[in-house]
Amino acid sequence: RLQFVGDDSFWRQHNIGSDDVKHVALYRWKIADAEYDEFKQLKSREYIQSAQYTYNIDDDVQILFHLECCAKYADNNKPKCALFLHIDEFPADILMIRVSFDV
Repeated sequence: RLQFVGDDSFWRQHNIGSDDVKHVALYRWKIADAEYDEFKQLKSREYIQSAQYTYNIDDDVQILFHLECCAKYADNNKPKCALFLHIDEFPADILMIRVSFDV
């Protein structure tokens, strides 16, 4: 039901118990090998796309999403990398989700 990664001291410091967090899932997209070579050659605002992920809320309720990553998002002398989350399918009765990224 619940998955935490790493040391749980953050959760203890903030008095967050497992009953306070309903669903946690970890998804990982590693850009490596041939995909990384392609990524390095991208022009400004071109991107590579991850596979589609499925976040299961219940047996019959799910959110489908994928990621896109731009190696060079800005055209100026300080190009920046950009990561985009695309929600492909979202249940009508879900009002809000919280998403966080570790890059």
